Amino acid sequence: MRRFRHKSVRASFHGSLYFSAFRANGYTFWQSVPPTLFGSYIWEAAAEKQYPSPNDFINTCFGGIALGEMTYRLSNQIVNNHTRGFKRQFSEILALMVAKQS
Repeated sequence: MRRFRHKSVRASFHGSLYFSAFRANGYTFWQSVPPTLFGSYIWEAAAEKQYPSPNDFINTCFGGIALGEMTYRLSNQIVNNHTRGFKRQFSEILALMVAKQS
């Protein structure tokens, strides 16, 4: 159970960090995909002790893209650019909690 939780949930979360970093900096969906694939590959090839497995790469890439896009869009729906004061600050903090880097 521990290995499954790591591979399917944590790997997707880490992949979404790559994706969200690019989306938060103004890149489109398709422009954010290659850096996610590249970052996931580098992590699998250079940072892990085991040999890279295709399953890990798929979970990190495609799970990260899906999770990153969902949190990016949700955070954009939370923030209203026309509000000011406390309401704006509250929406910004809530969006930060939803999408790590958006």
